[in-house]
Amino acid sequence: MLERAGPLTQTQICLAGDFTGGCACKCLKLLIAEGYVVRGARAMNRHRTSIGPRPWTYVRTSKVLPQAGTLRPAAPTAQELCDVMNSIIRRTNVAA
Repeated sequence: MLERAGPLTQTQICLAGDFTGGCACKCLKLLIAEGYVVRGARAMNRHRTSIGPRPWTYVRTSKVLPQAGTLRPAAPTAQELCDVMNSIIRRTNVAA
């Protein structure tokens, strides 16, 4: 979202992505910690005036995002499931 729209405030990110404020805050903190986002300048309102503290904007860095794994792991076979269940049953009998 920050790559497409440029610097955004946390409120703008919440509205554009349909996130809660807490979710956006946590995601931004994690992205800042990993180096994908930095805190930019303070935002101005449309009249270029402010009363009270102005919100921070957040800017995307040039760090490349990791490729998301789209491959799902293979489903276990019936024999593998049977082996897992047998090992669980054997462990509970031994402990008793």
